[in-house]
Amino acid sequence: MECRRSAERKLASNPELPLLGKSIVLLRDSILAILLLTDILFYVRIYIHFLTIAFQNTYISTILSALCSVIVILNLFFVLAQNNC
Repeated sequence: MECRRSAERKLASNPELPLLGKSIVLLRDSILAILLLTDILFYVRIYIHFLTIAFQNTYISTILSALCSVIVILNLFFVLAQNNC
């Protein structure tokens, strides 16, 4: 309880502190969005590569493409879960 009162006093003495916190959160969210985008682009590139192999062996290409799709979806959920914490 004392810790909460101390935090409230700090906020009252420095009104720009919440704005700084929001800026840091916005910066973190932007970095996570950029990382997510680069991950998705990486997996899309692999996905397209496996689609080009599809003309040689469709069974292996289908399995690898499905695996890449699952990895992209899991990565998306991981980043979203990290963002909500």
